[in-house]
Amino acid sequence: MVTNNKYLSKKPANETERLKLVLLDERHISAVYNYFVRNKKYFTKWLCYPVDFYNDKVEIQTSLKQERQLIEYDMGIRLWMFKKDDDKLENVIGSVSCSNILREHHQTCTLGYMIDEKHIGKGYATEAVEYFTNYIFNILKLHKIECQIMPENLGSMKVIEKVGFKLEGYEKKALLVNGEWKDHFRYALINEKM
Repeated sequence: MVTNNKYLSKKPANETERLKLVLLDERHISAVYNYFVRNKKYFTKWLCYPVDFYNDKVEIQTSLKQERQLIEYDMGIRLWMFKKDDDKLENVIGSVSCSNILREHHQTCTLGYMIDEKHIGKGYATEAVEYFTNYIFNILKLHKIECQIMPENLGSMKVIEKVGFKLEGYEKKALLVNGEWKDHFRYALINEKM
């Protein structure tokens, strides 16, 4: 892919001890589609996607295309998780993303991540989030990463806290999830080198 994004051109190998973290595009529709279909019941509790999204290949393909556009405009980036031995990139096990990038006086973004239900509790999310926060600070050169988590999502809070995020506040009815406005904790991590 040709890109004008000056930060993406500096991107490292995107590998951790056990994972590959990969930029995908529409050619990977089957792997991403299978991931969402497999996790539909679990994800509808936590994610902001409309319920119809999980079974709709066209919507997922459009979403992958939009991810590439966000990179072009320095507005966000998503890396999809695969186990290191998945050479054909056939079995997505999660993703990490930063969205809502604000430059100039802010230098912030919003972190998001999701993990395949059958891989919860194996440390993959923590491994990916730790790698990605370093990527955001050292490659994208952002100052602050924010993350919103529903109070009942204890697993996500454990991941974020292990990586060093601190609780900054509580937001009433912050995000629309599965048709309901949900309260969220707001966590943040600051780049102390900036």
